[in-house]
Amino acid sequence: MAKMYRFYLDLDKTISNAFNISLNSYKKVDTLIDFIKPKYYDLGLFNLRPKIPLEYGDTTPSIYVDENRTRGVIFKQSIDGVYTLFNIEKRGALWEITGSKEVQGSYKWINDYFIKHPEP
Repeated sequence: MAKMYRFYLDLDKTISNAFNISLNSYKKVDTLIDFIKPKYYDLGLFNLRPKIPLEYGDTTPSIYVDENRTRGVIFKQSIDGVYTLFNIEKRGALWEITGSKEVQGSYKWINDYFIKHPEP
């Protein structure tokens, strides 16, 4: 699982660079059950997952929120290498997608990552 997590961090960095976004002012919020940290339970980000259009082969969306916990970004990669950025904003108790952009990227496959980064 740790290797898969590192793959997603590397992919997030690649996608954020493609959109010219610095992740320095954001914190990653892991929404997968095995990774979520209790300090993020109160954010209520779970309402966002059904709003993100996913298709076969898409990566699990990565969610980042700003330090004020009122805005954020979501990244995903499609099976054909298209990177998608979703802008999000907290409105009341719920989060809303306020915009999205796509750019053609270079498909990153998790198995390639494992080959290039073997366990010590």
